[in-house]
Amino acid sequence: MKNKIKDTACQLFQEKGFHNTSMREIAEELQVSKAALYYHYSNKEELFISIIDEAFQTMNSFFDKIPKDTSFWQLIHLWIQMMVKQRRESPGIRKLIFYLIMGRYKNQINYDMRPHMEKGVESFRKLMDKAIENKEIRNDLPLDFMLKYLFTTVQGMLNEMEERPLLKFDEMKDKELTEALFVITKGALEYK
Repeated sequence: MKNKIKDTACQLFQEKGFHNTSMREIAEELQVSKAALYYHYSNKEELFISIIDEAFQTMNSFFDKIPKDTSFWQLIHLWIQMMVKQRRESPGIRKLIFYLIMGRYKNQINYDMRPHMEKGVESFRKLMDKAIENKEIRNDLPLDFMLKYLFTTVQGMLNEMEERPLLKFDEMKDKELTEALFVITKGALEYK
C-alpha cells in the first residue's frame, strides 16, 4: 500500500505542485479514506520526504553494489542503465527529484537534500578524479562542470523525453535508450 501511496502522491505532486496537492486528493485518487492514508503518513510533507529519501537511498547505494575493479566507463554505463530502469519503473520519482534539485519546491517544503546530494556527488567526484588520472576522461575541463554535465544530460534527456517527446519513451527499449545516453556522455567526456 505504501508504494501505491507514494506513486500516486508523486504523480499528483508533479501535476499540481506540492502546495496544490492535498492529502484528501491523494486519498480520493487511491480510492481510500483519508484515515487510511494518515495511518501510513502523518502529513503531506512526511509523505513527500519519504518518497525523496527512498529515491536518494537507492541512488546512493548504487556505488556500494559495484565491484571495485569496475572501469569508469562500465560504471557510467551501469549508472545510466539504473537511471533508465528507475525511470521506467517509477516515472514520477526521478522527475520529482529533478524538480527538487532545480528549485521547483523551494520555500514550499522543509527538506534538506544536501546530505543526499553531497554523498552522491562526492562518490562521482572521486570516480572522476581517478578517471582523469587514468586518462579515461578529459582533463581540460573543470571537474565540477563535467559532473554537472553528466547529471543534467542524463536526467535532463530522460525528463525531456517525457515532457516533449520527439520519440515516444515507451517505444525505445531500455537497452537502446541506455546506449544512446552512454554514447552522448562518453563522446563529451572521454579523454582524447
